[in-house]
Amino acid sequence: MGFLDNVKDALKDAVSTQASKDEEAKDEAAMKDDVVVEKADTTTADDSATPAPPTIPIDTDTPDAETAEPTTEPTTGPVQPADSVEPAPTTPVETAEEKAARQEAREDRQERKEDRQEAREDAREKREDAREAKFETYTVKSGDTLGEIGARFGVSYQEIAKLNSIENPDLIFPGQVFRIPKN
Repeated sequence: MGFLDNVKDALKDAVSTQASKDEEAKDEAAMKDDVVVEKADTTTADDSATPAPPTIPIDTDTPDAETAEPTTEPTTGPVQPADSVEPAPTTPVETAEEKAARQEAREDRQERKEDRQEAREDAREKREDAREAKFETYTVKSGDTLGEIGARFGVSYQEIAKLNSIENPDLIFPGQVFRIPKN
């Protein structure tokens, strides 16, 4: 027996089980209708002002369980009432004024960003200018020593070595550019 035969048998069993449950429900409804009819027949003069409860009609056109054809459609689970289903969210339509306001806000942010960048560049230039104002530069020539350069500018060779990160003050080369602190 193949997989599809198993599925077919399972569907037949489900349909017959559902049909028998439907039959039982009809029988219970018929009994309730009989009780309602009996109570309505036994009304007294005192009860005449109270109307009898309505009876529920029974659908007699439903086929019996033996004659019911098995369906091959899969079941999908319980169905929700229409009022419990939430409508899909709608996307709000943006007006021309809102678009213009959003565009203006973007332009303002961009302008502020450019202003900040310009201010940073100005500050960097000012720091460089201040640094240049505090220092002079000197390009080493052949035969120069750090002590002679320091003496020429009135500064100790240790200050020049420290300022220019020179590990060995006795080892300098022609073409090197040193920053020399101003007095």
